[in-house]
Amino acid sequence: MTARRQYSVTLSAEVAEALEECVRAGVYADINDAISQSVDHELEEAGDTPGFTRFVEVEVHAAAQELDEDPDARLTTEQVFARVGQRKRELLARRAEVT
Repeated sequence: MTARRQYSVTLSAEVAEALEECVRAGVYADINDAISQSVDHELEEAGDTPGFTRFVEVEVHAAAQELDEDPDARLTTEQVFARVGQRKRELLARRAEVT
């Protein structure tokens, strides 16, 4: 089984309701599954490249460590998606510069 880590996130009412509806419809086993699969999907969309793998190992790991060190420094879901989206755009821009 894959090692897992637990995080606390705050979702907007709209996002929470959409996820809850997906769980009720059987799309996901539970809210954790919905969020986990959504993040997995985003990672797959970015592609498994050495640069992206490094990004995950360095940037995402560093962010996780910050949360572990200061559990009160929580982000809203919108903030998480905005940060991930921005970093993804930066990574894709750097990748485009290389090619």
